[in-house]
Amino acid sequence: MSNKILVIGAMSNVGRPLIKFLTNKGEYIKAATRNPSLYPATLGVEAITFDFDKPETYMPALEGTNRLVLMPRGLDTEPETTAIPLIDQAIKMGIHYIVLISGIAIEEMEKEGYGLLSLEKYLISSGIDYTILRPSWFMSLFIRGFINPKQKDRICLPVEYAKISFIDPYDVAAVTASTLIETGHQGKTYTLTGSEALSLQECADIISQGVEYNIPYIPITEDEMRHEYKTWGQMSSKQIEYMMWFFKGVREGWYTDIYSSVSEIIKREPITFKQFVEKNADIWK
Repeated sequence: MSNKILVIGAMSNVGRPLIKFLTNKGEYIKAATRNPSLYPATLGVEAITFDFDKPETYMPALEGTNRLVLMPRGLDTEPETTAIPLIDQAIKMGIHYIVLISGIAIEEMEKEGYGLLSLEKYLISSGIDYTILRPSWFMSLFIRGFINPKQKDRICLPVEYAKISFIDPYDVAAVTASTLIETGHQGKTYTLTGSEALSLQECADIISQGVEYNIPYIPITEDEMRHEYKTWGQMSSKQIEYMMWFFKGVREGWYTDIYSSVSEIIKREPITFKQFVEKNADIWK
């Protein structure tokens, strides 16, 4: 057993900055990805094949590590079916600490039969040291997700003018790195948000100011959103209905609360949406 950290989701919006944070602190990383040949060569990082749908990749990925960063797949309506076997394999192989990146308001998810809360409960009852992080909606959804070619420089979502406490995934990565490097986070669950809750109209206004052209927000119905997703062609019917549940949660105010966990852990204020737009403005231009 070595002192390496296995990062699931190494190519994600959290995984990429997380690995940079950790290597800058002298940690050695196994970067788990379905296509390791595409991972850029990085000092202190070994890219390794990993696929949730291929359990035979679990053991080779875990070999030589003692800590695990577990990020379930996005839009996975049954994350416990793959993540629990990975936790079991990790424990068998002597992993002593798991950081699970879960999600905000998952108690409501459990009412609809979605499994993040059951995954958290399983990890807690497993006996291994753990930290659970529950981030709010990522600001990066405005780069890939809310504004896509099918929407033609407009934001169309069925959430009316409800507000969301968006967080930059860079801050999620910073918090994750701290929980891995520092002591005192074992056995704790942190909800991670930005420092403000914004409506989609307010976000559209901030982006428009940053890129110097108008990107409007147009509230639409759930049926119109379903049509958008079907036209996009990248999501199953089950995943589309999963997203409808999230949008319902936005309208009902599940994601408006502000938490201080980020500033308490990384000793600075969370990145604001305006700052996020300023550092990514070229993407929208």
